Amino acid sequence: MNVKSAPARFKADGGGTEGSGEFEAIVSVFDNVDSWGDVVVPGAFTETIKAWQESPDTLPVLWSHRMDDPGFNIGAVIDIKELAPGDETLPEWVDPFVREHGGLWVKGVI
Repeated sequence: MNVKSAPARFKADGGGTEGSGEFEAIVSVFDNVDSWGDVVVPGAFTETIKAWQESPDTLPVLWSHRMDDPGFNIGAVIDIKELAPGDETLPEWVDPFVREHGGLWVKGVI
């Protein structure tokens, strides 16, 4: 069984027992060889991001990439962008490999 893991940090928003549900994540790292041997390069998402931003559609947040059951749609993407290697807007919590290679950043809500 192949397992994928990544470090994550969570911070309460101080909004009481019902937080905002917002999160930020790097969901794809550039120049990283995945378990299938695929490598995502900078610019890979440019056209898709532009098309989504120009459409009225909501980009879903899917649990475990499950598109086969609407119950796995657990939220929505609020913002998305490619961050280049060394981009100063990369969050401080990203590890050195991500900082060196850049990746696809999303802000979403669950």
